[in-house]
Amino acid sequence: MYEHRLDGVTEAHLIALACAEPPEGDEHLTLRLIQERMIKLANVEQVSDETIRTTLTDERGLGTGHA
Repeated sequence: MYEHRLDGVTEAHLIALACAEPPEGDEHLTLRLIQERMIKLANVEQVSDETIRTTLTDERGLGTGHA
């Protein structure tokens, strides 16, 4: 099982970034773009795309039995 390593504040930044408009020239945000923004803006040294994917999936209630 994959362990989340983001605290609540950093998760909140991640969710806000995922809900933001994509950069000019991009149609939508990708996990890679979110990852780059997290490293640049949220003061994290690294964050994996898997951490981003599972955090966003959990927040939307997917894969947890919640709708």
